Amino acid sequence: MAHHKKRRSINARGHCKLCKYWKISGIGRNNPKFERHSDHKRRVWAEIEAKKLETWNEIADKILEERKEVWQALADYDEKGK
Repeated sequence: MAHHKKRRSINARGHCKLCKYWKISGIGRNNPKFERHSDHKRRVWAEIEAKKLETWNEIADKILEERKEVWQALADYDEKGK
């Protein structure tokens, strides 16, 4: 039976907690290192999506600038032709 291990604190049990520091006994929620795995995933994915959005905005701005140049050239050509 594995119930006998429950008498000890989570730090005294057999598994390593180096990668799961949010499970260590005595760590407070206000500690900067405290972050649940789901919160970490959510934050990392939000950062990735924000970078993608910045990249797409930069691409859209470049395309818009190119189109403005073409529109200006067409407008200049129409004025010269009239």
